Amino acid sequence: MARVIEIRNPVAETPDSPSDCQLLIALPLDREDFCDRLRKGPHGNFANSFRDDGRSSLPDQGVYLIYERYVQLADRIVEEVAESGVAVVHKARLSDLALSVTRHRVTTLVAHSRDARFQESDIADRELLLDALTNPGSQLSKVIEESRPSGHPAPPRSADRREIAAYLNDALDGQAPEADEGLGKMTRRHLGWSERRSRFEAALPEGFQGGGAIEFFDGFASLQSVLNGIPTSFAGKLDLTSCHSTVLAEGIRRKCKSCLLMANEQATSVDLRFAIYRQVIHRLRRKAQPYEDALYTVRRELL
Repeated sequence: MARVIEIRNPVAETPDSPSDCQLLIALPLDREDFCDRLRKGPHGNFANSFRDDGRSSLPDQGVYLIYERYVQLADRIVEEVAESGVAVVHKARLSDLALSVTRHRVTTLVAHSRDARFQESDIADRELLLDALTNPGSQLSKVIEESRPSGHPAPPRSADRREIAAYLNDALDGQAPEADEGLGKMTRRHLGWSERRSRFEAALPEGFQGGGAIEFFDGFASLQSVLNGIPTSFAGKLDLTSCHSTVLAEGIRRKCKSCLLMANEQATSVDLRFAIYRQVIHRLRRKAQPYEDALYTVRRELL
């Protein structure tokens, strides 16, 4: 008897035009917003991550002067695609994403994300964590022992938040480095970090904060809260091809069986992200076609 193959995420072949698309921009695109986020944080947000990328010695205004070139490019592209019929939302919030996927066939989100690796600011209660990490009988120590590479002792009682985060990140990497260098390696790594971190947090919830999240204009939203805002009935197309978006995409795929997700396992730059979107919309304006086909063609040509 022939084996039945179940297609869990059928590809929609309906041609798309610019008027079927909505672009949600969660990145700060003006001086005041950007500098405000530099000053107030939180650590790991888009503005501070931009500064940490080789610009840590510059004052706030100096960092913005470099970023301003990206803002000017983004503004030109947003004006172009809006004239083509794309609905554009600036200062996008989590609620805007939930609304867009119910009203538009194609939603594209341009936002900053952070993965599951620990940052200093994720250590909510240093003393509580050190008590658990230095006690081999604690639930957290037992869970970490299942993931931690052998020969890595617990951090000393004097460890600061940076050292605790480094220790936990060693445990997130698992028992041994992944030897496979093939397609999807980074996605598997990110999924592993997310799954292990969830186990660590479940063992001592009050010790941690932060974690994998998407930064909207109104702040970071956990991946679970983003997922909760997407209705199970969602059957459209969602372009999440900003940095490291595969963990969220996988969660949405599991929840929404008839949607089409586009994600990126690598980091990407603001200028490249907007440049790709411009070319995709140009193609849809010239000839209606599935958004995903246009995106694939543009990425293949540019990359």
